[in-house]
Amino acid sequence: MLAFGAQWRKMESEGNHLMRFTVADFMDVKPGVIAKLARDADFYVGAADAATDRLVFDEKERVGAWVAAQAEQTAPWGSFYALGIERRGELIAGIVINGMNGSNATVHFAVKRLSKSFVALVHHGADYCFRQCGLRRVTGLVESDNAKALALDAHLGFEHEFTMKRAGSKGQDVEVLVFWREHWEDQENFLRRKR
Repeated sequence: MLAFGAQWRKMESEGNHLMRFTVADFMDVKPGVIAKLARDADFYVGAADAATDRLVFDEKERVGAWVAAQAEQTAPWGSFYALGIERRGELIAGIVINGMNGSNATVHFAVKRLSKSFVALVHHGADYCFRQCGLRRVTGLVESDNAKALALDAHLGFEHEFTMKRAGSKGQDVEVLVFWREHWEDQENFLRRKR
């Protein structure tokens, strides 16, 4: 595997526009988001480590299994796409996108160590959903007692859509969150102006 920047530049030169930005493009995007998450979470890692992170985009079964284990997901994903971040051979973050219907997909995040590379990973997951697949939205389902996941999703731009009463694994509520294509387009335009 190539380092983040080299890998994305190689893919772009081959005509693959899914991976278009390097980690450096995200080093100063919404610094308050990463700082706030660092205060709220005990798994923050600094930018120095992010420079050695590797994107895993061609091992969907491996990433999917890792995300499922982190989320204690026992049901199969069905048809899905997954990408993740690896540091020194160990997965530290992953995204699974499944249940696509042409307008919407369900997205699942797992994060062991939060870093600025995770912001880049989320952007590329959104790029896949909105540019490659043409979706209008992605949906996240978070159990209401998972405060860290709810805070992370809110910081990433997900909006609360509604609550499913007693739908969680232990009878707790499940919050249905949505990330809109327009929100991603606003972020994309911000990055283009920054260049």
